Amino acid sequence: MDDRNTKPMSDSLASLNQVCELLAADADFRIARVSQAPDLRRKQSYLGWMIKEIRLLRFGAVFSETFTLLCFRLHQREPRNIVMDLQWHLAKARAGTAVFIHFLDREGKLCFQGDYSLDTEAPDALGFVYSRRVVVVPREVGRGAYRVRLGVWSPSESRHLPLSRVHGCHREPPGEYHNAVLLNVLTV
Repeated sequence: MDDRNTKPMSDSLASLNQVCELLAADADFRIARVSQAPDLRRKQSYLGWMIKEIRLLRFGAVFSETFTLLCFRLHQREPRNIVMDLQWHLAKARAGTAVFIHFLDREGKLCFQGDYSLDTEAPDALGFVYSRRVVVVPREVGRGAYRVRLGVWSPSESRHLPLSRVHGCHREPPGEYHNAVLLNVLTV
């Protein structure tokens, strides 16, 4: 059927509106509003879990058997801009968690940080999350080598999530940050 009286479908939203107008002529047609709330109890993908376990043999850190860091890379765009590429696997989403990323000097003193919330991250169907973060090194931070410490923090519980497995990186020694890993050394 060719209806020459219809407006041309110039964009997808206009096209959808025209389809709705055509369907509305049918007495049984109803428009139902739907919304999809984030399912924080998302079931873990078995395939995602298997991929995570294989990749964990090479590099990774598992926090609270829920969050697994599988990749951490640093590079500098400019002398004072650090780009961090991270890959996580989330067995289940857990609201209110944050990643802390500390940059430590030779004495282990925290000089600057690149913390961020995991609440804003949306895992794919297999449970993987890919993040790119830029950290601006404060002007008052001098040139030198800085070690990276990473962990997962639960503000509601006021504690670091327990670190259960580590491969290809080092666990922070006993003390306040024993549930964190030590990663790359960065020269600023």
